[in-house]
Amino acid sequence: MFQDEVRATQALGVAGEPSKAIHSYYNTFAGLASDDNVKFGGFVFSSTDANAKEFEAVGANGGNILGICIKDRAFYGNGVSAAVPKGMPITICNAGNVYIETEKVAKRGQSVEVDTTTGEVTFADAAGANASGWYVVVGNATAAKGVIEISTAKL
Repeated sequence: MFQDEVRATQALGVAGEPSKAIHSYYNTFAGLASDDNVKFGGFVFSSTDANAKEFEAVGANGGNILGICIKDRAFYGNGVSAAVPKGMPITICNAGNVYIETEKVAKRGQSVEVDTTTGEVTFADAAGANASGWYVVVGNATAAKGVIEISTAKL
């Protein structure tokens, strides 16, 4: 994405980018975006078609959490949006460290919770019914838009 705002502090990273070296604890697999709701740095969910190699954002079917769509391919779109067009290849990280963007307070060690019906991402001190298997490494101290680092390694 191209810059569309100016902040007073340096960003931690860019949503959807791996935050640790690729060769150290990092696992990905490929798929296709089956709808226009997949975004870099967003969670992706299993498709309703068991034989398809397609993944989609929640809301369409409430499938299982597969991981986070990462930016390791050519950028799609107009430079302002993080959306991936339907039918385009995506890479999903299901183990490692990744940057995501949030407007919620997130504290180091909290569980990243994802509602599989709405796709809403929240943070909890203890893993709950919507635990994604990801944990906050570097959080967001205020309820303002910011980039945080999450990991599948529990702190």
